[in-house]
Amino acid sequence: ASRRVVHGSVSGMGTDGAVVVTGASGFLGRMAAAVLLAETAAEVLLPIRDKHKKESVAAALALELQALGAPAEAMERAHVVPLPPLAQIDALLPIVRQFEVGTIAHCAGCLSYFNKAKLQEGNVELTRALLGLARRAGVGRFIYLSTAFASGLVNGPVPENLHEGDRSDPTEYMRSKRETERIVASSGIPYVIVRPVIVVGDSRNGRYSGKPYGLYQLWNAAEK
Repeated sequence: ASRRVVHGSVSGMGTDGAVVVTGASGFLGRMAAAVLLAETAAEVLLPIRDKHKKESVAAALALELQALGAPAEAMERAHVVPLPPLAQIDALLPIVRQFEVGTIAHCAGCLSYFNKAKLQEGNVELTRALLGLARRAGVGRFIYLSTAFASGLVNGPVPENLHEGDRSDPTEYMRSKRETERIVASSGIPYVIVRPVIVVGDSRNGRYSGKPYGLYQLWNAAEK
């Protein structure tokens, strides 16, 4: 099916044309970009905000490729570009069209759990802007990195469908992700929603290069 919700994996992103991957300055976005470079022949565009340095993002991505055993030449297909302000998102149109982008993998997001304004801008409005860009550029597929906690706190199994209505949300983050999923689903663009739970590193060797949040924060505290 062209429209579906899945849990826990950013693999299987078969591509037609180049891919835009947002969030390459973060762990999951960087891993999605690395897997694409290592396992496909796609050109990968990596829009990053001004606060991140192009050289630092590229260097971190190169390390992930090395860890995956990919040849260094794969980095030649990675293109780090500025992410414009939301009101100027169409500044990306020329390069998206130049590379004939077929997929946007939207992995960027805001983790300010209780800051409604930042969550609205970093999750809801950024996604809305990228969907508009996808429509104007004729992009054929939109992959959205959500969270399993978009369901809110529930007892029992969580179905793989869109979660509607008011939920038990201890953080605004959960609500913002649920709202954003509905925006993606109603966009008219074929989509995949990916809902990871807790990231604990590479299943083959436990390697983890992200920030010490969540489980790792607790582990670091225990070590200290």
